[in-house]
This record gives sequence, structure tokens and C-alpha cells, in this order.
Amino acid sequence: MTRTKRSAGLLSRAMLAASIGLFGVVLWTRLAGARGGWAPELLGLRAGFLPVSTVTGAPAQLQHPALIYFFETSCTACTPAASRLNEFASARAPGALPIYALTNSTAFTPDSAALFGTGVQPVRLQRSTRDLRFVQRLPLFVQTDSTGRIVHAFTGIPQPDDLTVLGYPWQASTTGTR
Repeated sequence: MTRTKRSAGLLSRAMLAASIGLFGVVLWTRLAGARGGWAPELLGLRAGFLPVSTVTGAPAQLQHPALIYFFETSCTACTPAASRLNEFASARAPGALPIYALTNSTAFTPDSAALFGTGVQPVRLQRSTRDLRFVQRLPLFVQTDSTGRIVHAFTGIPQPDDLTVLGYPWQASTTGTR
């Protein structure tokens, strides 16, 4: 075998190995990484005032405390996470902690907002804000306190027990306090 053919063969094998490695990383991120977990590094950060509107463009106001679901229309794990959120929201009592589904996607239309069931208010971010620097991974669920500070954060597809923690109080308060 000539030196050129041998070099070309080694290069082909190296490129194949690199492609397999890259495929493995992408597959791991999409399958195993989608399950997610708690994000303690976000605790205490401020979500604060978020300039939002409904998907039709009408003014809206996000109030704290709340459970906020950050998503993107092109996010692979966001659809199953939204389904899990809908199941959770439909089982909650009226008057419980409000749930918002927030995106900045211009592709998010009233038709795509139908993905969210009763109990989840879909909203669109109107402009960027420094308070959202903590949004690094999607899907992201945060529970805020009355001042807008994050008290619980979860990234990925939550299990029902995770949502119970995130959405506490999941039933309407009988005393009017949290």
C-alpha cells in the first residue's frame, strides 16, 4: 500500500470515529439529558419583571409567585415537558399558584398555544431582559416567590413528583397565605 492510500485510510477511520463520537454526544443529550434534574445554581436569582404579551399580542402581566415554564418551539424535549406540565396543571385546584409558559419565539402562534391546556397561560417575551440570563438550558421550570426570586428550578422533562415541588402550593390555599 502506498503512503497516500494508508494516510487516506487512517483519515477515513479517524473521521468515522469522530462522527460516531459526535452522534453519541447528540444522542446522549437528547435521550438521557432530556430527563433533567434540579438546578440549585439558579436558586436565589431574580426572574423579576418580565415584559410579556399573550400570543395574540395583547398586553399581559406575569405575577409572582408563579411557576414559569421556559420553552422554545424548536426544542425537542419541550413538547414532552409541556405534556407533563398540562397533566399537572389539569389536576390542580382553582386558585393555586399560577403557571405561565414563556417563550420568545415568533413562531409561537395562537394555534401552537393550543398545546397548553387549562391552567397554563402561554405568554411571549416582548424584549430581552438581563433578569433572564439564567435561562441557559431548555426546557426550564422555575418557581418564584412573591419578589420574583427563584426558589426551585428544574431543567429537562420533570416527573410528577418534581412538578409537585415546583408548583407548590398545588392546591388553593385555605388561609390566603403560602
